Amino acid sequence: MEHEVVALEALRDSSVELLGFLEGISSKLDLLNEQAEMASKVLENWTTVFNITRQSLKTHNATQPTEIIHFIEKRLL
Repeated sequence: MEHEVVALEALRDSSVELLGFLEGISSKLDLLNEQAEMASKVLENWTTVFNITRQSLKTHNATQPTEIIHFIEKRLL
């Protein structure tokens, strides 16, 4: 009987340790998820900036093409 109690206490202790470890991993994953969401928003913003710039360059090219505009446009594509 005493051996079973010792085994159950050891199981309880290891379960508590495992739970603490998993909670730590969960917190880190939550932080990574938040950072990924912020990075996604930044990429969306840059995509919008590139699209607006590309449209602006196309409009400007239609009226007055210059060497620098072609260079910038090639870099954006």
